[in-house]
Amino acid sequence: MIQTKANSTELDNIRSEISRISCDCNSRAQTMGRDLDTVMTQMGQKVDNVFKELILKASLKDLLQLLDQKVNVSDVNTALQTIEKEMTNFVKQTRLKELLDDQSLVTEALCAENCVARWVWKTGELLHAG
Repeated sequence: MIQTKANSTELDNIRSEISRISCDCNSRAQTMGRDLDTVMTQMGQKVDNVFKELILKASLKDLLQLLDQKVNVSDVNTALQTIEKEMTNFVKQTRLKELLDDQSLVTEALCAENCVARWVWKTGELLHAG
C-alpha cells in the first residue's frame, strides 16, 4: 500500500497543477464576468432604445381619434364650392391685361403733357400771356 501512495514531489506537482488550474479558472471567470457585464449593459441600452421608440409610436386610441377627424366628402365639396366662388370674384387674365394696357396709355399721355408743361414753365411764356 505504501508503494501506491504519492511521494512529496508528486504531491507538490499535483498542488501546483491544482493551483495553476484554479488561477486559470479564476481568470476565465473574471473575463466571463466582464463579458457578461458588457453584454448586460448593451442589452439594457437596447431595451431602453426599444422602450423610447414605443413611447414615440402612436397608440391605437390616437389613431382611431385621428381617423374620426378625417375629412369626409361633404367637407371637401363645401371647400371646393367656396374656392369656386372666390375664383369667380377674381379678375380674369385677359381683362387684367386690357386694364394694364389702358393704364399704360394714360401714363404715356400724362408724361407727354408733363413734358409740355415743363417746357412752357421754363420758357416763361406764361408771364407774357397775361
